[in-house]
Amino acid sequence: MLRLIFIILWILPMNTFAISRDVGRPLKISLSNNGLLPFDINSHGLVQITFYSAVLGKLLSISNSYEIEPELLEAAYFDWDSDRYILRLRKNLRFHNGRMANSDDLEFSLVRFFLTTGRADQLVFLRQIKGITDLKPGVFKPGSVRGITKVDEYTLGISLDELNPSFLYSLSEAWILCCPS
Repeated sequence: MLRLIFIILWILPMNTFAISRDVGRPLKISLSNNGLLPFDINSHGLVQITFYSAVLGKLLSISNSYEIEPELLEAAYFDWDSDRYILRLRKNLRFHNGRMANSDDLEFSLVRFFLTTGRADQLVFLRQIKGITDLKPGVFKPGSVRGITKVDEYTLGISLDELNPSFLYSLSEAWILCCPS
């Protein structure tokens, strides 16, 4: 909750305004000064990022001491033996309908921007995954990217075109999401 308040206070001067708060009543905040809902595709990008991060969470986060920490992931690290990143989802993640999240859902989250048309700022962070730029807009099929391999029900191996020490940091950005609503 404190993180959400910090994010809201950080973004207030740029894009938002707060409506008064009475003691004992919730703070009401408008996340957009143009009347659009925060999840509207035409809302300001910072508004969308704040909303999605607060509602859906992030794969990884950056601590106050600048360490990468798991959020929706249980673990994320580079495996020197296999020359790939390992991403393991927490095993207790559920969608709003109660379905458990699995490695196919994690894979979809990483490739979905390449399967659609239109604005997708996330492409810059993910295009380094081997074979991902070969995807064409269409239907998701697990296993269709050669740089993403299923290790087990909750774990993926991610191979990049070249080493990138900031890849995990890229996954800490709020718009790279695991579990859509």
